[in-house]
Order: sequence, then structure tokens, then C-alpha cells
Amino acid sequence: MIRERFLEFTQLGKSYDTPQGPAVIVKNFNLRMHEGEFVCIIGHSGCGKSTVLSIVMGLNEPTSAVVHGTGQCAPRRGTGQGPPEPCCQAAHS
Repeated sequence: MIRERFLEFTQLGKSYDTPQGPAVIVKNFNLRMHEGEFVCIIGHSGCGKSTVLSIVMGLNEPTSAVVHGTGQCAPRRGTGQGPPEPCCQAAHS
């Protein structure tokens, strides 16, 4: 059975401007999830795990990304609004 793609990030990036130049937090992160999958993001302290999750939940805007979703979960870029509440619940479950 082919499951529908639920959420996909391609070349997700997040950086912040600093006086010393850009601080790159996440670079070229790719993720594809299908409905019903359980995904864990692991890595050492400071590698960007929380930043990726905050982008998924719509709390933080990516600096660069191609985002594909079902329409329910993909953050609405440029609006300053996060995804609807059911997405945040799915992201935590």
C-alpha cells in the first residue's frame, strides 16, 4: 500500500545574522514523512534538532526550504502564522 506523503522538507535551512556574519543553525536538512510514521530526530547538543521541530510546528520560519505537505501541516510561510492546532498535536504524538 502506498501511503500519502504527510510532510516533506527539502534543503531546509535556518541561519541568523550576527555581527560576525551568518550563524548557520541548520543546513540542507531533508525529511520525508508519510501518514502514520513515527520519526525521531537525534543528534548532539546544538545540532539544530529543536530548531527543526520549531519550524515544523510553525513557531519559527526557515531561512530556506522547499516544503510539501497535505495542506494541514505545512507552515504558512510569510504569514507569521503557524499551522492549525491538529498539526501541533500530531507533531507531539
